[in-house]
Amino acid sequence: MAQWISRRFPRAELERRIQRSLDYFLEEFAIFCCLKDSGLPVMLYPGSFGTLSEIAAGEHEGAPKQLRDLIVVSLQLRGR
Repeated sequence: MAQWISRRFPRAELERRIQRSLDYFLEEFAIFCCLKDSGLPVMLYPGSFGTLSEIAAGEHEGAPKQLRDLIVVSLQLRGR
């Protein structure tokens, strides 16, 4: 897989895409923290969000308290 990616994307483009993914991930977690601070302790997430579930389960002690205190519900949606 790594070889396919490195052949398909120039290094600079790959780094840009990774940075955009990281930025989105951090922004989403920041929003979750703000929602928790606003009194919304339950996150319904379409599909699975493994990292967020791990944090809420206490597997990442350094994560923000708001994320560690969340109740995460992963929804498995099916098409018709």
